[in-house]
This record gives sequence, structure tokens and C-alpha cells, in this order.
Amino acid sequence: MPDNRKADKILCIEDELDIRTEIGEELSHSGFDVLLAADGGQALDILRTEHPALIICDILMPGLSGLDFFRTIRASHRHLDGTPFLFLSALADRSHILDGLRLGADDYLTKPVDFEMLQMKVRSKLSLVERVRLHDDSQPADCDIHFSPREKQVLAELAKGHTNMRIAEIVGISEHTVGDYLKSIYRKLKVTSRVQAARVALETGIVRLGPR
Repeated sequence: MPDNRKADKILCIEDELDIRTEIGEELSHSGFDVLLAADGGQALDILRTEHPALIICDILMPGLSGLDFFRTIRASHRHLDGTPFLFLSALADRSHILDGLRLGADDYLTKPVDFEMLQMKVRSKLSLVERVRLHDDSQPADCDIHFSPREKQVLAELAKGHTNMRIAEIVGISEHTVGDYLKSIYRKLKVTSRVQAARVALETGIVRLGPR
């Protein structure tokens, strides 16, 4: 019986033609509908009419950098808040990778691209989004979820819009530990992004923000 489901769209932004082409071919052969852009400007044009299920973006690009592109879509394309975002960077650019993760990116891939790892991360992120969607369709978020005092503290600072680095400073723990708490929080709330976590926490009253 043929599979009539629509292929997930993946937007890949990479200024190096060879790498962009290879990623596009690899994902296309795996059944994905791939949208390719050579820079952030082209990607923003694509996003005027397309809603990708996942975005892969090089960090260091001429013009609009990957970090600036990420900031732009998080600020002006709120419908993409729950869309997984993976940065692509040379292993030597570790500081840029960390900057991307601090901004709220979901994961990263290093160059040269390990295509088996690419496939694994893409499918894993899309699978998580689908599980969350199915759960959300079947039942509302549970406002009686148990959080430890530290998890509540991290979640409260997250809801204020703080980065992982700032949360670590406020709470007095390492960024790595903040990341561990966020993984636990995402799992309990059944969400996949910072924005979703903050929204659910505020809507259900798990977190209440007083006047600033």
C-alpha cells in the first residue's frame, strides 16, 4: 500500500555549494522535501511561503550570519517557535556552536558532515516533534506535574527570556547543569523548545511572573 503522507520539508542554509548540494541530495534520497538556500537572505525569502519541519543552518556565512538568522526568525517568525533548528559548523568553531546553543538552537552538526549522524539527528528531532503533537492533540498539558524546586527556578528564569548562561549565573549552577534541567523540564512538559516550555508554564500557572 503506497504511503500518501506528505514528505517533511527541511530547509538547509549553507553558503558552500558542494556541502549544500550534498546535504540536499542525501536528505532527498531519504524521502525529505528539501529547500536549499545559499545565505540567510535567501532563507528568509523562502520562509515567506514555506513552513519547514526542520531547519539546518551554517553558522558562519557572509552577510546574515547563522546566529543572526536564528535571532531573526525567533523574533519575527513566531510560527516557527517549535521548529527544530540545527546549526552546522566546523569543529574548530566551538565557541560559535556554544553561542548557537545558548540562543536556544536544538542541536548542531559538524563539518565534514557525517551523513549517518545527519540522518539520525534529523529523524530524532522530527520524531520528537510528532510525539509532542500527538500528545497535545489527545490531552491538555498537566498543570499538576511535579517539579523539583531547582527545576521550577530554572523554568521561571527561562520564562523571563534568559539564556542558559544567564540562568546559570542567577541560579548558581553550571550551563551544563542548566541544560540537564531543561531536558528534564521539556520531557515533563512534553515540549521540544524553550518557547513552548515557557508558554505552557505560564498558561498552566506553573510559573507566575510578577511585575518587573
